[in-house]
Amino acid sequence: MKALRHVIVPVFAVTLLNPLASQRIPFTEGLLCVKNLVYFHLMALYQYHTEARIEYMQNYLKEFHCQKDVFSRCHATKSTKKVSEALKKQVTFDKQEGQDSDPAWYNLSVAAKHRCIDKH
Repeated sequence: MKALRHVIVPVFAVTLLNPLASQRIPFTEGLLCVKNLVYFHLMALYQYHTEARIEYMQNYLKEFHCQKDVFSRCHATKSTKKVSEALKKQVTFDKQEGQDSDPAWYNLSVAAKHRCIDKH
């Protein structure tokens, strides 16, 4: 999580640096949500908690819950997962058909075929 704090928050901030006018509020809410979650976790790592630390943690958690709805439209449901798996199978099948028609494909070893499939 320490590395995450040093990586995810700055990357997230840079990625969301120049939003359009319609994106400004969701981007700010998303950044605050991630930042509060990371800070809550870092505070939770302390061995001993004073009243002040507990208050900080409660505030971070409260702010996280206020902002987390910004990610609700990205939530994957069961139907989303089914569609994703079906598309993945179709793409894999199409790619395999294309490779089977290539004469060089039959000269590759099994390991080379697996590497080629993984690469694509």
